[in-house]
Amino acid sequence: MSNPALLNQLEMLEYCEIREVKPDYYCGLYRFLYTVGVCCGLDETGYLNRFCFDTWQNAELFLKEWDGKTLPVVGEDGCTAIK
Repeated sequence: MSNPALLNQLEMLEYCEIREVKPDYYCGLYRFLYTVGVCCGLDETGYLNRFCFDTWQNAELFLKEWDGKTLPVVGEDGCTAIK
């Protein structure tokens, strides 16, 4: 993580498993009411987009292996929605 101040702020906002997927492009997990989101493009103001999964484990697996380019397909690997 090349931006410790941003990491601290995102952790205070309850993002988890924060990862720099590509230079200056941070992603992390966030629990929503009915889904777990892989929130992408995190900065001080929020996120640019998200992929929602039915379980924490499915979201965590996607984020861990994600190359920052490919998109999940609805219904594959537990992905229930793309927003």
